Amino acid sequence: MTRQTVRRQVIRQNIVSALAVIACLVVLWIDVRTGLWSEVVVLSGIVGGLITFLLTAFVLRSTLARANARRWAPVNRLALTEFLHAIADEQRSELSRGIVVARSLSLATRDGADQPTHDELEALRTQALRDRQDLSRALSSWAEFLATNSDDDPVLLHVAQIAIQLDLVRDCAISQETAPTAENTAQLRAAITESNGRFAALVDELQRQIRVHDEDSTASH
Repeated sequence: MTRQTVRRQVIRQNIVSALAVIACLVVLWIDVRTGLWSEVVVLSGIVGGLITFLLTAFVLRSTLARANARRWAPVNRLALTEFLHAIADEQRSELSRGIVVARSLSLATRDGADQPTHDELEALRTQALRDRQDLSRALSSWAEFLATNSDDDPVLLHVAQIAIQLDLVRDCAISQETAPTAENTAQLRAAITESNGRFAALVDELQRQIRVHDEDSTASH
């Protein structure tokens, strides 16, 4: 849970507290206007107790939320880094230095060849399957933990979208091998382009989230 999430929770809690105070004041005003002076003491005690309970509960909850965010920040960062490892090109990335190149799918460009070969399609299917397995492995390990923080929702959604897109690439490769037509080739290349774009978008989102966590961690010390 990042400082932005905690700040939003505090704002919502303050609004609810203010509404509760206003409601209590309205109740008191109605009581005074109707002349029910005999119940003023009892009513004021109830209202005071309610206000104290609400303010105490919200302040305590906010404090615990901030403490919990600081406590689990290293684990949250580790989870995001694991996803980054799962989608980074191992040959061109240097994650410790912040250099991350997203994985990408491709078909070899060959002069005078309109249709990909059997070997190309097989290699493409193998890579798509491997990439999907890497994402699924990271997702199964960290999805439950990251789901507790709404700031990480975009990451989980991007991962799911890439997994679906990789399935589409595989299916298009099978269709192309079964029926090698210009239309199937175009669909396959479009699916590859879309998949590569989603990989790049997820890298950007993960790096943004990691920067936010690092900034929050620095500010809390």
